This record gives sequence, C-alpha cells and structure tokens, in this order.
Amino acid sequence: MKKRLLGLLLALAMVMSIVPFALATSDTYASDTAAVTAGMTARIGAEGTGTYYSTLREAVIAAHEETDSAERQQGTIITLLDDVSDGQGIAIGYGSFNDETGVTSSPYNPINITIDLNEKTYTITRDYVGSNTTNTNGFQLLRGSTVKIKNGSITSTTSKIFVQNYSDLTLEDVNLNVPNASYAVSCNFGDSVILGDTSITTNNTAIDVYYWPNNGYGDGVGLTVNTTGTIQGTITYGSDDSDTGKQDVAEKAALNIQSGTFTGAISTYYLGTDSDTGIEIIGGTFTNENSQNNIVQYIPEGMTLDTNGQVVIADDAVASVNGVGYTTLQEAIEKAPENGTVVLLQDVTNDNVGISAQSDTVLAINKTITIQGNGNSISVDLSVPSRFGDRDQIFSIGETKTSTAVVTLDNVTMNLTGKEGGKGDIFDMWSTLNITNGSNITISNAQSAFTMQGGMNAKVNLNASAVTANTINGNFSNGGVWDIENGSVLDINGCGTHGLSVEKVTIDNSTVTVDGTGYVAIYGSKVELLNGANVIVTNSATSEALASTDYAGRGAVQLKNGTGTLTMTNSTLSLSGNGNGANTGEQSIYIGNGNLANTNSIITGTLVLAEGTSSHVVTFMSEGQQYTAHVVTDSVTMPAAPSRPGHAFLGWSDGSRTYQPGETATISGNTTFTALWQYIPPADPSYQIAVPGTVNGTVTVSPTSAKEDQVVT
Repeated sequence: MKKRLLGLLLALAMVMSIVPFALATSDTYASDTAAVTAGMTARIGAEGTGTYYSTLREAVIAAHEETDSAERQQGTIITLLDDVSDGQGIAIGYGSFNDETGVTSSPYNPINITIDLNEKTYTITRDYVGSNTTNTNGFQLLRGSTVKIKNGSITSTTSKIFVQNYSDLTLEDVNLNVPNASYAVSCNFGDSVILGDTSITTNNTAIDVYYWPNNGYGDGVGLTVNTTGTIQGTITYGSDDSDTGKQDVAEKAALNIQSGTFTGAISTYYLGTDSDTGIEIIGGTFTNENSQNNIVQYIPEGMTLDTNGQVVIADDAVASVNGVGYTTLQEAIEKAPENGTVVLLQDVTNDNVGISAQSDTVLAINKTITIQGNGNSISVDLSVPSRFGDRDQIFSIGETKTSTAVVTLDNVTMNLTGKEGGKGDIFDMWSTLNITNGSNITISNAQSAFTMQGGMNAKVNLNASAVTANTINGNFSNGGVWDIENGSVLDINGCGTHGLSVEKVTIDNSTVTVDGTGYVAIYGSKVELLNGANVIVTNSATSEALASTDYAGRGAVQLKNGTGTLTMTNSTLSLSGNGNGANTGEQSIYIGNGNLANTNSIITGTLVLAEGTSSHVVTFMSEGQQYTAHVVTDSVTMPAAPSRPGHAFLGWSDGSRTYQPGETATISGNTTFTALWQYIPPADPSYQIAVPGTVNGTVTVSPTSAKEDQVVT
C-alpha cells in the first residue's frame, strides 16, 4: 500500500513538472492589444516585454513584493490598459495586506509607485481598503511612500473617504469624480501636490488638510494646488483638537493654492487661540460669491481678489515671481525659487525695498535668480534702515567662497548710494553677478563699490551694459574676476585708493575709463584687452600716500606683484595726466617681471620693467607721440604703419636701420623705433597768393590762389 501511494505521488510530481501551474493571473504578451483581448488590465514594464495583470490591484500587490527597499524606492510604473467599470480599492505602502478584506497593517513598507491611467477611466465599486475599522477608502496611501497618479479619470459612488493620504502624493491631469464621498482627498501627512488639469468633483468635501499629531503624524502635512481644472466641493483645514494640534497647526499644516477654479468655501476647525492657519492663496478663481469674503484673509500682501473672484497681482506690488506679487523686493527675492525670475513692477526705493534677515545687508541673495528691470529702477542707499554700519552693504551675492549662486540683472537701472560721508559698501561679492542686456548701474559716495570677498569665486560679468562709479572712498573693486564685453562701458571716477583692482579682467570690445584714483587705476594678475577694447586712464596714482605703499614707483597701471600678463589684441590702452605718488606726469605701465603680449594694439604710456630683468622695452613713436610698445627678450616684429594724411610711410627706424612692417629686428636693450614719413604733394596743387601790407593805398589780387605759371593781376 505504501509503495502504491509513493508511486502515485511520484507520478503526480512528474505531471506537475511538465504541466504549467498558474499561481497568479499575470503573464507576458506581444502587445497591449493582445493583453487586453486576453483579459489583462494593467502592465508593469514596457509594452510587449513587461508583465501583465488582470487587475490593477494585482499589479500594485506585485510591485510591493519587491523585497529590496532600494529597488522599491527606484520607482515602479503601472499602466492601465483599459477602462475598468468594477475596480477594487488600492492600498500602497502597507506592511501587510489582506486581499479578501482590504485591510492594511503596519509597519509601513514605503514604495515609489506611479499609476498611469493612460487616458482610461478606473471606477471603484468594491473591495475598498483601509485600516481594520475604516476599510472604506478607494485609495489608502501610507506614510513614507511616493505616489503619483496621472493622466486619466477615477470615479466612485460608494466610497466614504476616497483618497486617504499619508504619502507624498501627486495628482496630475486626473479627473476625480466621487459625488457621494464624504471626503474626496483627505491629506493627513506628507507633502502632496495637485497639478496639470486635475479636477475634483464631490457634493461634500473636496480637499481636507488635517494635522494629526496625536496619531503619530506630528511632522505635519502639506498640500499645494496648482491646476487648471476645477475643484468642486468645500475645502477644510484643521487639527485633531489636541493641545499640540491646535497650537502647531499653522506651522505644521500648509495649504498653498496657486491656481484652479474653486466652487466651494474654505472652512477651518480646531485652530489655536489666535486662529492662525498655514493657508495661503496666491492664485485661482473663486466662483462662490458667499465664500469670497472668507478667502480674502488667506491672500497675502501683493495679491488681491478682483471683482470676478480671481486672485491677481495688487496695484501696490513692487515685484512678481511666477505671476505672484510682493510688496517688497526682498520678499520677492526670498520667495523666488532656484533659477527663478523676479520681475520689477514699479520703481524700488528705500520705502519698498524691504530688508533681509541678514543684519549687515539690505538684500542678501544666495541663490541663482534673474532680476528683470521691466522698465523700472532700483534706487537704494544705506540709510534704510538706520541699523546699517560703515562697512555694511546693499547687496550680498552668495555667502561663502564656495557659493554657486548666480545673480543676473537683466535690463535693470540702479542708483546705489552708501551712507552719509561715503561709508558702506554696495556689492559684497562671494559668487557671480551678471549685469546684462542694457542694465545701467550708478554707484556713488561709498567706501567700496565691489568688495570681492570670494576671491576667484567672485565674478562680475558686464555684458552690453554700463557701470558708473563716482566718489568711492576706498577701492572700486578689490580682486576677483571681471569680464567686460559686448560694447559695455565701465566708468570709474574718483577712488581714494585703487580703481579696477582684480585678479583677472577681460575687456572685450568695450570701453573702460578710470579717472582720479589715489592709488593704482588698473591692477591685476591677468589683464586682457581684446577686439577693439578701449581703456583710458587719467589723473590717477596721484596720492602722496602711495609713496609709502608697495605700489610706489610703479604708476597708474600695474601687473599685480610685478608678475602676470598684459594681453592686448587690436585694442588701445592710453594714459594721460597720471602720476607716481604725486601729480608727476608719469604715464607708467608696470610690467615688472611679467609679460606683455601685444598684437596690433596701440599703447600710449611708458612700459616699466623690474630691475635686472632680461626683457627689454621696445617703443614705437610717430609724430612725437608714442604709438605702441612691446616687451621682448631678443627680437621684435615691426607693427603695422600708423596713419598720417598726406604722407607716405617709409618704415620704422632705430637710427641705424629702417624696417618695414612685419620685419623682425634683433633687440639687445631698450629700443625706440620712429616712424619715417615723406610728404606727398597734391596731384594738382594750387598756391595761395598773399599781398604784404601797404601804405598810401590798397592792393588787391585776383584770383587769391593760382596754379603754377598762371598769371594773376
């Protein structure tokens, strides 16, 4: 008997090994069409290669069966293949799930999941989900999970709380139609968003934001509504009525309405004694006239409700960000997202600039943003408010030497002034400032215009714009990197110490003028003049205090520490009226032990090298004026001929030999070459006829000019 039983078991095992045994209703198909024909409803993975399931719930359960937590958080996409008219409730993020009862239990097991409705409609009529006593939800989305539902419709007529949400939920382009639900979407924890063209329709509460610290959800809840769709139903907001709930609800529960059409009222419950909330309405249209007065309290300054029930920018808004108005520039900057744009709506002055929390700065910006002038200006000085000290600043760009913030001024006009007596700084630079697109900045009466705190990380890019500085007690700038390009103009007038002091400056097809600096007008390790750059230095290096500094004896333009490179290509550098510790008339350009690379450029000034250097200065003169100069070691190439009307250029002469442009001369010491010219008489000259003074009568001549051999009377 035992042998016969054993034989039967072996035979059964052999049959099972060769006959498929279906343990789940999932399979693979060549296409979605084939899968739908076979009764499949959902897919995980790509069409034709993914796994197909007969119900959406089975697909969600399968996604939970991944045991590796990292894999679960990478994200599973489930695609609905067909309309479903008898769908089951869906639970996400559970520890365990009873498929028969729909009951979930903890501990939570977070998952990242997207349900793509694929322009289909999913109707839930049975097998609702939830905890042991409240399994009446269409969707239960549990703590720690990231859930996105998009691109289709979801309906139900029997669920009590249709979406019971504790996850980070996104509803995007979803039409949620649950007319009989007590709550369409109840947000109890996590940060959720309603996006795209999502609409919610119910006869009761469309959205509830509920702070529930007494049930372990003390970290709070947030919901942002930014939809072009319609929210039909009331919106409720409140706490669990605990002392903590009421005390902290305004801080821990956030409801931010940015856009959408809303037909119902907003009601609150179980708030603190001050009735404060975390509700902010910065956009949208509210069609219920009875609720319009109620929502005004949630609209911040800078926005208002118009007669059509639409939230719009208020007339007193100074600036806007993404269509939201703000009554101070500081608040607009603070609210702007990374890579955002602040648009000026009116002129900014001390009265409406606002003040950053940073105690030494009017406007502190440590993010990448653009400020668009939009035809308006910023006129601010350090008298706003009186708390600012002698070395505080109007702008701080970045906050550390590793800051990656980039602030762009786009067609902005600024008039920025220091404190009384020329104290205070204008720009405190840690990172990058772009001044672009016709921006025009005027700085006056300050200790410093640009304090380059970030070293080489501090950068100013002046592009097709202008900066003018007048009466700076200290340096105009003190290091960093400057790029001045595309027809820009930098005009520095009057600095107690240095003018354009930099680590590196590139002046490309632009004009820089520096006048009246006590110390060095232009000072840097790497100075580049390119593509028609025109640099004019006048009346600088004239302070007697210069004589006791390391800059003494080196003039108005200097390479830093006598090293580095001055590069000039098709550009002009001209000096006049400068000194060297006094108004001595020295037009010195200190190269020291550095390098000068001069290509087709004009230099009006005296090149000065360090003592003992092996290099030599070669100067080219024309008509008694310096034309250009080079620093070389052993040879020089003759520059192109200057221009002189009515004369022919004969060449460059060192007194012993004449060279033509492009020829090379051997150099063994400082050398001067002079342009030789030959007068070219006119092809058909006329001579002027003059009569000496006469007595006892008058002599006239006609004509008053004549050609050779012509008779005059």
